[in-house]
Amino acid sequence: MIAPTKHVRVDRSLLATGAVLLEQLERPISANALWERVRGTKEVAGFDVFVLTLSMLYAIGALEAGEHGLRRARG
Repeated sequence: MIAPTKHVRVDRSLLATGAVLLEQLERPISANALWERVRGTKEVAGFDVFVLTLSMLYAIGALEAGEHGLRRARG
């Protein structure tokens, strides 16, 4: 589910969903506002996928959570 496989299409992988989320993080944004922006995209199949993707991005160091909201990690 994280990476595409024979049984998981590219657009349904967490990596593709992560790319969609990171595109929206040009400036810090709340999780609620980010969800409202991406909820209609085909890569974000539901709220559970959204949360899993946020967790994955945070775990790999691509996402930071601060007092002003979520943002791309610096570096």
